[in-house]
Amino acid sequence: MLCAICNALNAADLLKRVEADLQLNAQYPAENGLFVFSYRDHHGSFDALEASAAAGCELCQLIAREYKETKIHWAYFKGQTRVSVIREGEQLGRRISLGVRLDSEHLDISSSGVEACSMFDLLVFATFPGQFLDFEPVIFTLEKLREDSTSIGPHTIGRYRLDPELGSKLNYDIASSWLHKCCNTHSKCPDGSNVPLPSRLVAVGTETKGPRLVLTEGQTGRYTALSHCWGGDVPLKTTTKTIETFKESINLDNLPLNFRDSIYITREIGLEYIWIDSLCIIQDSKSDWEIQSENMGEIYARSLFTLSATASPNVSHGILKTAVEYRPFKEQVFLKLYSRPSAGSVAIKCRDGEAETTNTLLNYAALSKRGWCLQENILPSRVLHYGKQQLYWQCQHGLQSADGIPEGKTTWSVSTYYEIQSYIHKSDSSDEKAKPTFLSVKKCRENYLALISSYSDRQLTNDNDKFPAFGGLAAKFGEVFEGKYIAGIWTSFWRECLLWYKDISTAKHCVPYRAPSWSWAVTNENILWAATSEAPMASSAYDAILLPNQEVKLENEGSKNIYGQVAFAKIEISALTFPL
Repeated sequence: MLCAICNALNAADLLKRVEADLQLNAQYPAENGLFVFSYRDHHGSFDALEASAAAGCELCQLIAREYKETKIHWAYFKGQTRVSVIREGEQLGRRISLGVRLDSEHLDISSSGVEACSMFDLLVFATFPGQFLDFEPVIFTLEKLREDSTSIGPHTIGRYRLDPELGSKLNYDIASSWLHKCCNTHSKCPDGSNVPLPSRLVAVGTETKGPRLVLTEGQTGRYTALSHCWGGDVPLKTTTKTIETFKESINLDNLPLNFRDSIYITREIGLEYIWIDSLCIIQDSKSDWEIQSENMGEIYARSLFTLSATASPNVSHGILKTAVEYRPFKEQVFLKLYSRPSAGSVAIKCRDGEAETTNTLLNYAALSKRGWCLQENILPSRVLHYGKQQLYWQCQHGLQSADGIPEGKTTWSVSTYYEIQSYIHKSDSSDEKAKPTFLSVKKCRENYLALISSYSDRQLTNDNDKFPAFGGLAAKFGEVFEGKYIAGIWTSFWRECLLWYKDISTAKHCVPYRAPSWSWAVTNENILWAATSEAPMASSAYDAILLPNQEVKLENEGSKNIYGQVAFAKIEISALTFPL
C-alpha cells in the first residue's frame, strides 16, 4: 500500500525535473558556483510522514525508519540520527518538509549533464530547510531484474538486482556472457584462440571425475589462471613427493577453499584447465621455481582470462561467498516508471554508502596489497574479479559489474597503464606492434615509473621476490625500451629511474642484501619520482653520462632471467659534483 503522495511518484516525472534543473542552472548559475537541485515535494512535515507510515504506506515506513535509525557522519552532527536533528530544528521554530529527486551513482549529473548519464539508479530524500541535512540526505537504490526493460528514452532506470550467492547459476551465466562478448566483439581484446599452454595445468574434471595435474608437453589450448593471496602456508601443494600422485588425481575435498572454488568456476564457465601456482610449480624445487617464475608473465598474459580472488585474504577463505543484504525491509517497495502502473516499476532498496565498488575493490581489497598480484592484474587481457558482494569484469574495453552500473566516479581506472596494456595485447601480426612510436615509448616510460610506485610497498611472502614478482611486467617493457635492464633501472632513461625518493622521510633499506642502494628495489617503502610527465627532465651541456662499465650478477648463476633476483649490481656515472 502507498499513500497518495508516494503513489503519485514516478521516474519519468522525476527525470523531467532533473533536466529542468540543468537548464535552469545553466541559465542562472549560482554566485557560489554550486549546482542547485530542486526536489519534488513530498510530505510537508516529519509528523505527516510518520502519520502516513502508521496508516500503512510502505514507502513512508521505509523512509521514516531510515531517518530514525541511521546516523549522520557529517562532523557537526556526527553520531546523531536524522530525526533528532529534525526535532531540534522544529523546537527552534523551523518548519521542515521533505522532498525527493532522482540521481545517478556513476556520474555527477551537475557537471556531466543528463545526456552523458546512461543510468539513474538513486532515489534521494532530503529535508527543507536543510539545517545541514542536505549534506547527508537519505538515499535509496533503484533495482530491477536483468530481464526487465526499464528505459526512459536513452536512460536506464535502476541497476540490476544482485544474486547474493556468488556461486549461483545466474552469476555463472553473467561471467560466461562477459567472456563470450569480449572474445567475439571486442576489437582491442584477443579473440580467445588457442595459445601455447604452460608446462603444467590442473585439469578441472567434472562432477563425476575429479581434478588432476597434467603435463601439457607443448600442446596449445585455452586455460584460466588463478590470482590469489596465499596469506600463509598452503595446506596442499605440489612437491617432488606429491607430483606423481597429483598426476593421477587431486582430492577436491582436501584443497583449500580458494582452489576448490576456482575449479568449480572454471568448470561452470566451460574451460578444461586452470593454472594455480602452488599446484603447477614444484614447491620444493628451486630449479623448477626459477623456470616457472621466469615464465610467469607469459602464463598470465596468455590466459583466456585470469580468475582473481580479489576479496579473499588467504587461500582458505573461499571465493564463492553469499553476500548479506544491507538493511533489508519487511516489504517490497516500488517506484513506477510512468504514472500508469502497467508501464513497469523498479524496486526501492536501502543504499549502503560503503558498498563495494570496483574502485574500493581494486584499491583496497586483499589482492591490492600483494606484490605478485600487480602483474597478475595488468598482464592478462581479461580478469574476472570476485568481490565480497558481486562479480566484476576487466578487459581492454573497460570495466563491468554484475549490477550493471556504468563506468564513472565509482570505477577504478583500468586505463591508467593503458599504453603498455594495449601494446601487450595487440596481435602479434599487427604492424602497430612491430615498432613502437616515440610517443608510445614515452608513455610506456611513464607507465613503468607509475607501476613501480604502485608496486613498491606491496607485500611479499618472500622478501627476495622483489624483482621476480615484477619480472613479467619488466619483460614486457623490455620489448618496448632500448638499452639494458640493471636491477630495475633502464639504461635508456636511467636518470629518471635513479631519481626515486620516499615522501617526507628517508627510505629504510632492506637487510640482508636484495638490491643495490641506488635501485628502487632496495626498500619496501612507497616511493615517488622526481621526474614526472608534468615535470620532465630537461637536457643540458652538463648532463651526467652513464658509462659502459655496468655489471649485474643474478642470485642463480645459471639463470638467464635478467629480471630475476639480483646478487650484485654496479653502474658507473661520469658527472660534475658539488663541493662539500
